Amino acid sequence: MGGFGSGRPAQHLTCEAGLKIDLADPAIRTALNPNTSKGGSWTWSSHGREIASISYAWSGPGARLTLRYICNGAPIVQPITLTRSTPHYGGERWWFCCPFTGKRVRALYLPLGAREWGSRHAYKLTYQSQRESGQGRATMRLLMRGGWSGDPATAQLLMRDPDPFGFDEEQRWERREKAREKRNAVRRLVRREQVGARSG
Repeated sequence: MGGFGSGRPAQHLTCEAGLKIDLADPAIRTALNPNTSKGGSWTWSSHGREIASISYAWSGPGARLTLRYICNGAPIVQPITLTRSTPHYGGERWWFCCPFTGKRVRALYLPLGAREWGSRHAYKLTYQSQRESGQGRATMRLLMRGGWSGDPATAQLLMRDPDPFGFDEEQRWERREKAREKRNAVRRLVRREQVGARSG
C-alpha cells in the first residue's frame, strides 16, 4: 500500500485525509458477517485511480479481523477485535475495539504517516467541517440559502454563537442514530402486532 506510513503523523489531521473502515458501510458489514469466515481485500480510489489496498481475513465465530498490508515498504499484520452490544430495541450492533484505547468505535482510520489502524480519538482526528469556524459555516450557509440581508442583529448572533446552526458533526451523528433507533423500534412493534393479528 503506497502513500501511507511514510514519515511522522502530522498533528490535527482530518478524518477525510486518510483511509477509513466503517461498519456503517454496507460492503464492510457484508464482509464481516458473524456467521462466516472469509478473506478478501479492500481498495480505496480517488478520481478513478486506486490509491491503496489491504488484505483481510475475517473469523466470524471469533469476531476477529486481521489486516495485512505494506506500509512504508514493511509488511504489517494487525489484528482487530470486534465486540457487539444489544440495543434496547432488540437485535445486535457490532463495534470495532480500538487497538490503542480499547474503546468501542464504529470506524477505524489510518491517517497519513500512521502505520496501524486506530480510532478517531486515538489519532486526535477532526472532521473537515470542524476546522472551519462556526461563524464561517453559519455565514456560508446563509449565503447559500440567499438569507443574508446585512441585518445587524443577525451579525451579532453569528459573532456570539460559535456554532449557531448546530453544525457539530458528533451531535448530528447522535441525532441520526437516535432517530434510526426509534424508527427500528416502531417497525419491530408493528411487525409483532401484525404477526399477532395473523395468528389470532
